[in-house]
Amino acid sequence: MGWKRGLNVRFPRLYSITKDKSVVVSQVGSWVNNKWSWKAEWRPSLFAWEVEEEVRLMSVLEDKALSLGVMDKLVWK
Repeated sequence: MGWKRGLNVRFPRLYSITKDKSVVVSQVGSWVNNKWSWKAEWRPSLFAWEVEEEVRLMSVLEDKALSLGVMDKLVWK
């Protein structure tokens, strides 16, 4: 999963301020206590309305199941 799979369309403002538009999942977080913890990197500070967008983005991402030890890959459905 990455920006190129539709998140850029759904969250265009966040996409425009992300530090790296070509990252893969393994570069946007880390495993903490066997659970994936998202850590997106934006420009130095978000405006209040951008924080609301980030909360919406994180709620979308938290619905995705990730598995420790499984390499990132694109899957077409």
